[in-house]
Order: sequence, then structure tokens, then C-alpha cells
Amino acid sequence: MLADYANVLASKCRGSFGRNLDDFRFAAYRVLGLQGVEMIFCGYNTPVHHPAAPDHDRLGQFHNELCMQSGAYQNSSWVIGVAKAGIEEGVDMIAGSCIIAPNGEIVARCTSSGDECIVSDCDLDLGRSYRETTFDFARHRRVEHYRMIVERTGRGAAADRSFKGPSSADSLIRFKANPHSLCPAHSCARAGCASGPRSRCVPAAGAGAADLAG
Repeated sequence: MLADYANVLASKCRGSFGRNLDDFRFAAYRVLGLQGVEMIFCGYNTPVHHPAAPDHDRLGQFHNELCMQSGAYQNSSWVIGVAKAGIEEGVDMIAGSCIIAPNGEIVARCTSSGDECIVSDCDLDLGRSYRETTFDFARHRRVEHYRMIVERTGRGAAADRSFKGPSSADSLIRFKANPHSLCPAHSCARAGCASGPRSRCVPAAGAGAADLAG
């Protein structure tokens, strides 16, 4: 039913829509975000009780909303959380369907474990300011630094985080976390780096590769 609704919207409305069948997996949201999806439909049948860790039960709804709000904000997309409610096969379902804006705010939420219907006006352009600034993926993503996300499933030994220099100064990619910090390879303030925060370091006028090598 959720898939059908998403397909109907996609065929009749201006915008890009996607489906995420697991509200807790951050990577699924990012995969959709990288495709420019503006609204994500997320269906889930989360139980109230977690047998493996019953002390988590009291935080179930908080964790549920936290994951969806993070997915919405970090991918500049609306998230429509559609939950099962009531008791199914003797299992109490978490309920809590909600509509979350691209800024991470919950704009509508079900308040009981019974049948409810919530509505909200969803401006698909609301996420544009985030997609073009904080979450401008083309500008800010550096996938070479987190290959482990797709190369490893379980937890293991820490990765070697030591800086490995390039073969030449010209090929060196240097980063600055903020205007007052140093990038990993050299002291920007001392060596004539002219780049701004969150961008690759480039020589200032008159500074050569040897100067930047620091």
C-alpha cells in the first residue's frame, strides 16, 4: 500500500519520491538523498517491546523519531513515517506515524495507538536551501575517507588514521575544518593557503607548490 501511494504521487505530482523500508538504517536515507529525492516514505512495524534489550523499551518512540528526523535533515528531504499500530499476532506495535520536514522538525504526529489520519502541506522546495548549502553533497562529500561504510559490516579494529602524504605537492589535497585551524598537511596561515573553510586548499597569489608543501 505504501509503495502504491508513493508511485501515485510520483506519477501525479512535481517532485522526486522514494521509499525506505527501514526507518533505522541511515545509509538507506543517504542512498535516496544522493538521488535527489524530495520525499521519502518510510513504513515500519516496530514492536514496543525489545526482547533482546528490554531496557530500551522506554526510549523506543524517541529512537524511532530520532532516526527519521536525522534522515530528513541530513538528506534535505521530507520523511513520511507510516507505522503499524495496535496489536498484531499478540505483539504491541509502536505506532507514532509522523510527517517530518527537511529541517528535521515534526510537523504532524499521531498521538494514539489506534487508527488515525494526519495531514500537512508539504512544500517540496523547503529542502532546497539545505541541499544548496550544508548538505551540498557534490561540494562537501569526500567518499575516499569513509569507504569502510561499504567495506565492513561489523565492528572491528580501528582504521589507520595516520596521514599518508602524496607523491607530489601538486597532487596534495588539503582540507581546512574552519578558518582558524590547520589542514592535515601544512599550516595554512603560514604557507599562503587561499582557500575558504570546507574547501580544498589552493595556493595564494604568488605562492608556489614548494611554499604550500610546508
